[in-house]
Amino acid sequence: TFNLEESVFSHCSGYTQLRMSLDNRLELWNDDDHQAVSLNKFEPHLFDGGSKTVSRGRLRDFNFVLRTGLCQGDIQVVSLTPGGTAHARQRTDLNSDVYEFAYAPYDPFVFSGSERVKIQAGELLMLDHSRLRSAYRYFNEGPATCDLITCLAVIRR
Repeated sequence: TFNLEESVFSHCSGYTQLRMSLDNRLELWNDDDHQAVSLNKFEPHLFDGGSKTVSRGRLRDFNFVLRTGLCQGDIQVVSLTPGGTAHARQRTDLNSDVYEFAYAPYDPFVFSGSERVKIQAGELLMLDHSRLRSAYRYFNEGPATCDLITCLAVIRR
């Protein structure tokens, strides 16, 4: 949560950051980019965690951090309508360890793997995609659309 109008990010040399706002517009100034980047809600931005980065705007954000050179990843937002379902992503690379993280900032969702589990708003779910073709699914059993943030981390062996 950014309570100040302007914030300086912690120096995270050796890490890549994927950051997005969960509510309001986020403006980032990064010394490497030499320009401001303006992001709308749920719009991700990838940058080097070792460069000086300043943010502008009061908001809640989501930050996915990956070790540069060891991990690759991405971040997506899936909107589940009431009664809607979505499959977790599938493993495609047998020479890597693959993990998926799911986070819903405002609404609970249900996850189904070997059993059904209700995940509360603000909790983070981690999936180990060690099986090639998993049958993981997300469900929205609530009365409103649930925005689900999913992050994939691929770690080279």
